[in-house]
Amino acid sequence: MILRLAVRNLLASKLRLFLTSLAVVLGVGFVVGAFVLGDTINSAFDGVFDTANAGTAVQVRGVKTVSEADRQPVPADLLPAVLAVDGVRTAEGEVSGTAQIIGTDGTPAGISGPPALGFGWSDDADLNPLRITEGAAPARPGDVVIDRTTADAERFTVGDRIRIITASGSAEYTMTGIVAFGTANDLVGATLAAFTVGTAQRAFDSAGRFTTLGVTADPGVPDAELARRVQAALPATFEAVTGATASAEASDQFKGFVDIFRNFLLAFAAIALFVGSFIIFNAFKITVAQRTRQLGLMRAVGASSGQVVRSVLFEAALIGLVASVIGVAFGVVFAALLRVGFGLVGASLPSTTLQVLPRSIIAGLVVGMVVTFFSALVPAWKASRVPPIAAMHDVQLTGSPRMRLLVSIALTGLGIGLVLLGLLAPLGALAARFSLIGPGAVLLFIGSAMLTQYVARPLARVIGAPISRESISATS
Repeated sequence: MILRLAVRNLLASKLRLFLTSLAVVLGVGFVVGAFVLGDTINSAFDGVFDTANAGTAVQVRGVKTVSEADRQPVPADLLPAVLAVDGVRTAEGEVSGTAQIIGTDGTPAGISGPPALGFGWSDDADLNPLRITEGAAPARPGDVVIDRTTADAERFTVGDRIRIITASGSAEYTMTGIVAFGTANDLVGATLAAFTVGTAQRAFDSAGRFTTLGVTADPGVPDAELARRVQAALPATFEAVTGATASAEASDQFKGFVDIFRNFLLAFAAIALFVGSFIIFNAFKITVAQRTRQLGLMRAVGASSGQVVRSVLFEAALIGLVASVIGVAFGVVFAALLRVGFGLVGASLPSTTLQVLPRSIIAGLVVGMVVTFFSALVPAWKASRVPPIAAMHDVQLTGSPRMRLLVSIALTGLGIGLVLLGLLAPLGALAARFSLIGPGAVLLFIGSAMLTQYVARPLARVIGAPISRESISATS
């Protein structure tokens, strides 16, 4: 009986059902969309780098001490020692750095955020991740090739003179061709430029040294075994890793940009769910107040307080389940739309299918169900306090006004204190400030919402006083 009554009550107020469900749908949709889009981009980059660097067996590089930025360059005189290692088929010096392409309007090409990548060209297809799609490879000191996305966006054609800014300064180059990274033209807005190795060394201030060494293996020599042999021939300040390891790390660097965007979406999801929890709480609070006589009648015919609680929570569970399922579907669609949006702003993604992993679906369902369930706990508890006499008379259930006021003031004061501490304290790191400002803003929001009932009535009396006097005068 309790379950049937809960379903009937739920369907009786379709507007309340829609509004409470909408809050959960949006929150769950943001969560699922962030995970699906992030997983899709990560999968795409893994595939791109694996394909582009499939021929590289070993990479030689400086040992990392703190971060990727502090790796020492590889001196050119180390190349003969690597070539002499048993099992090495070929080895070449690789040069890379920042190469900002200047567009036709005099501003940097591409969008703000993604990197501007520059490389030295290699004629060894196994070691070169770039593939010519139009024109020819750079052959002279003033030659350069760029990526298809940048060429199309800036309307560059083969033979154009384009300006590129590198570590050595600004210079004009002749565009001899258009390239793709592996089989993809898109790296989330990153621009690509490749020069001859000598030009790249001058442009990136790397004369007599390389960023890394790329090594290919003789047939039948495993990559891990070749890496071990090459490592034995290197000084202690350099390391040899397999091509698969180097590709995974390069992919992870691009994923760092994606993680920023995914965290941005998750922040929106948290806000939507936080606001949604208030909507759900207030909706059930109003519902309980409207059903005072119904709940009193249930108690009068023998329903226990536990059954009343379960009735309200069953309604919340149904709303959470239905809204979460819809939210999951909305999240997948949202991720697909965001992917299209990336392309419209010039940050197209490598081609791949949407990655809807079980983790994304489970996370969405759990988040939606938990938020809805816990938001309805207090109204459900209040519903269990309705006495049987409420079946015959309107009974208003109230807690302790003084205690509620003290809690409201305490939460508001604590929230203001945390926000001010995060803004004014000498914390240095931005993350440390937000760790105080975020919880402070949440507490301030909750405290302010609780205080509104103490402000609304006096304010209504003040605002309505002239109207009341006017009505009295008109009546007289």
